[in-house]
Amino acid sequence: MRKFSLWWRALIVALLVGGVFSLFASQSPDGLERVAINHGFMGQATHLFDSVISNYSFSWFPHAALTQTLVRFFGTVLVFGLLYGIAWFLNRKQKES
Repeated sequence: MRKFSLWWRALIVALLVGGVFSLFASQSPDGLERVAINHGFMGQATHLFDSVISNYSFSWFPHAALTQTLVRFFGTVLVFGLLYGIAWFLNRKQKES
């Protein structure tokens, strides 16, 4: 039971950092974007496929700030779930051997 509650606490912390605190991050371009702006090739990239949550937004949701929070929550839960699944699988394999 203790492991379960530890995972829930970790998920809550991840959601706070990924979904809420990230809204207070700097809006300045990162290093890669700054180089692209300085050398004049910003916006010339081609997309291999359309993303479901491109540019941290759902196109069908009207509120910009809320949609960014929802997308970040969605991404955090997706990555957390993937990592939890990998940890569960590795732990199960270790117990079998």
